[in-house]
Amino acid sequence: MKGLLQIKNCWMSRSNDRSVLFLILLIILWSPVFTQPLKENTKSEYLFPIKPGKINSLSGSMGELRRTHFHTGLDVRTDGAIGLPVYASNDGYISRVYVSPGGYGHALYVTHPDGNTTVYAHLSRFEGEIASLVVKEQYRKESFYLNKYFKKNEFVVKKGEVIAYSGNTGSSAGPHLHWDLRDAYQRPLNPLKYGFSEIRDTRPPRVLRVAFKCLDQEARVNGMFGRFSFPVIKSGEKYTISQKVHLAGNIGIEVLGNDVMDDARFRYGITNFIVRVDGKVLYDLELNRLSFSHQQSIYTFYNYPEFVLSGNKYYKLYIDDGNDLPFYKNNGLDGRVHFSAFKPSVVDITLGDTYGNTTTINFETATEDTNNAGAFNKHRPFMVIDNTLVITADRYEASSGEEIKLFTEGGNTSVTAAFEQNNQLTWLYDLRKNVPEYMMMGNARTDLDINDVVIPGTDYTCFQDEMEVKFFENSLFDTLYLRTKYFFDKEKGLEVFEVGDEYVPLRKPISITLKPKQGAYGEKYAVYALDDRGNLYHFGGSWYNGKITFKTGYFGRFTIAKDVQPPTIAVSRFTKTNISLKINDDLSGIKSYRAEVNGKWLLMHYDPKTSRIWSEQLDKSQQMEGTFKLTVTDNQGNREIFTRLIE
Repeated sequence: MKGLLQIKNCWMSRSNDRSVLFLILLIILWSPVFTQPLKENTKSEYLFPIKPGKINSLSGSMGELRRTHFHTGLDVRTDGAIGLPVYASNDGYISRVYVSPGGYGHALYVTHPDGNTTVYAHLSRFEGEIASLVVKEQYRKESFYLNKYFKKNEFVVKKGEVIAYSGNTGSSAGPHLHWDLRDAYQRPLNPLKYGFSEIRDTRPPRVLRVAFKCLDQEARVNGMFGRFSFPVIKSGEKYTISQKVHLAGNIGIEVLGNDVMDDARFRYGITNFIVRVDGKVLYDLELNRLSFSHQQSIYTFYNYPEFVLSGNKYYKLYIDDGNDLPFYKNNGLDGRVHFSAFKPSVVDITLGDTYGNTTTINFETATEDTNNAGAFNKHRPFMVIDNTLVITADRYEASSGEEIKLFTEGGNTSVTAAFEQNNQLTWLYDLRKNVPEYMMMGNARTDLDINDVVIPGTDYTCFQDEMEVKFFENSLFDTLYLRTKYFFDKEKGLEVFEVGDEYVPLRKPISITLKPKQGAYGEKYAVYALDDRGNLYHFGGSWYNGKITFKTGYFGRFTIAKDVQPPTIAVSRFTKTNISLKINDDLSGIKSYRAEVNGKWLLMHYDPKTSRIWSEQLDKSQQMEGTFKLTVTDNQGNREIFTRLIE
C-alpha cells in the first residue's frame, strides 16, 4: 500500500523571504542528479591505489548487494597479504582519519581539488606524519577509537604518495583495500567509470533464474497466485526461460544473477537493467551513484523475503512500495507489467556492467496456463503477501471442501478456494477489508496471530498484554500486518516474545517493551535475540517498573536472560616491548577495556574478529616497566581485572 503524500502549508513573514529563497536554491543545488552519466575516461586522472600500472582484481564492486546496504566502493584484492603500499589517488589533503574496532577499521579520507574524496579503509597502519598524530590523539583522548577531521592545508598529499598500508581491520572478512570515490556531497561514485586499465572486464553478467511475482490478488503465474521462479537456459550470450510461462494481470519481474570479470573468481553486482515488453521500455536503471541516506532502501531493491528463506538476492525489476531510491533513469517507469491472459507478449531484459558488457533474457509468454508453476516457496500454511492473506492446504486436509471460514470481531466470512494445483487448494483474502483473528478449516481452528495493522508514515504503538511495540514515522516501508506471540519455553526456562515476521524488513528501528511474567528480574538480565538454534545475541535494554525496553532493526524472537560471568583474559605475549592478550565474553559481549602501566593509560589495539588486543607505546624507544593492569567489562557490567609485573 503506497503511503499518502501529506502536504503542509507554512505561513512565512516577509522578513524570511531571503532565507526561504536561499533554502530553495540550496535544495536545488543539493538535489542528487543520479541519472547524469559520470565522466568516462580512457585514461583516468586518478591513480589506482594498489599496485598502480599492474593488472589487479577485485573481490567486490560498487553497487553490489550486501544484506543491509549497497557496497559503496571497490574491494581491491591484496592476494591475502597485509602491508601492501596504498597510494594517494590524486593530489589533495587528508580531511579525516578514522580508527575503530568495527566498520572501516583504520581509514583515511583524502579530499581532492575537484571536490571529490577518496576513502581508503581496512588499513593495517598509516604512513608519515598522520601515523604519529593518530597515536598522539589516542593517548590524549585515552581511547583506541578516533574520528578526527582536518583542515585543507594540515596534511597535504601528492598523487602517488604512500599514505598507508593495506590490512584487515574493522569488519573486513579478509585482507583487502576498500576504496571509495565520493563526490563533493559525499555520495559514492562508481570508480570503474573512470577508466582504470588495472581492472580488465570483457565478460558479460550471467543469469541464474527469473522470477515472477503477482502484484495484486487478480494476477496469476501459470494460473496461480504468489511468487514463482524459473531456471534459464543459455545460448551464446542470450538466455531464455526453460519452459513456457503464462502471465496474467499485474506482474513484477525479478532476476537472480551477477557480474563476472576477467582476472578473478568472484561475483559482482550488476549496474544496468533495461526491461522491454513488446518493444516498450518499462524499466531503466543505471547505478553509478549512491546515497548514504537511501542505503536502507536496499530492502526494496532486492527480494528480502526470498533472501531470508534461501540466501539468494533477486533484483526486483520493478519499483516496489516504499522504494525511494533515486537512481532510476525514467521517473515515470516503475517496471510493473500488465500481461494479457489471452495475448502473448515478448519480454526482453538487458543486464549490463560498467564496461559495457551486456547479457539479454528473451522469452514470449504463453497464451494458456501450463502445468509447471515453477519453484514456489511456502513459508507456512498461511502467509501475507503485500495485502493478501494466502492460505494453502492439501485437498485431503481441507475436510470442509473448497470453503474455509475466517473469523473477525464483526463475525465470520466464508472464502472459496481461488484455485487448485496438484491437489493443493489456495485461498486468497484481501486484508484491507478487515483482519481475521483465526480461521476454521472444517473443525480445525488456526489462530492467525495478526494483532494489529500499522500504516507507515506515522508514530504508532501496539499494546499487548506481554509487550508494547512502538513504530516511528520512518520505521516501515509498507503497511504491516503485525504478528506477535508469547510463550514460556519450559525446556530452556525462557520467556519467548515473538515480534513481527522475519521476512519483513524495517526501514528504521522500532522500540519494544517486554512485560515479563515469570518472576522478578535483576540488573544482570537483558534482552537477547533468539535464533532457531537457541543461540542468544545481546540487545541490552533499560529496565523500568519491571519492564524492559530496547530498540531493534529486525523482527524476530526475543527473550530475557541473565549474564553473571565476567569476561576472560588470556596472555598471548608479554614482554617489555609487546603485550598481547585475548579477551572474550560468551554472552553479552565486550563493552570496554582499559590498560594501564603504573596507573598511566596504555594504547591497546583491538581486533574483535580474533579477540586480540596488543600494545603500542607513545614513545616506542622506551621499554615498559612496572605493573600492567587490564580491566575488561562486558555489556552487563561484569568485570575482569588482570595484573602482572612487567619483567
